[in-house]
Amino acid sequence: DFHLTIMGDGNQRKRLENLVHKCGLSRKVTFTGKLKRSEVISNLEKSDIFILLSDNETYGISYLEAMVTGNIVIGKQNDGIEGILQHEQNSFLIPADKYELKKCLDKIYSLKETEIETIKQHSRETIEKLSSSKAAENYLKNISI
Repeated sequence: DFHLTIMGDGNQRKRLENLVHKCGLSRKVTFTGKLKRSEVISNLEKSDIFILLSDNETYGISYLEAMVTGNIVIGKQNDGIEGILQHEQNSFLIPADKYELKKCLDKIYSLKETEIETIKQHSRETIEKLSSSKAAENYLKNISI
């Protein structure tokens, strides 16, 4: 039992829409197209798992938005986000591969509720460390003699 929401647009959208239709999954998959930030957040608040395995993600603000809205995050391994996303601590990092994604989703679905809550708690702690006040505090601490 699932529903997949694909937010945003890209050059693969038409191919994905055709694949979803061909597989008979049109009732299970929604394509939103490009959204305003408030609409992205609203969609994330209704989600449980956020997956971003894109080659084009530069900073990773999308990962942070997903973490702050309580999603379990699956990100792309070796994509420069490892300083924030920590595999099996506050998120999951995998190669961009459909078999690895399936294994990761199977693992998440096999976790106990307490394990899920621990990952979500670590996500919240990560986000708190990245707040503007915490960043300023760390900056001042590091420049003080």
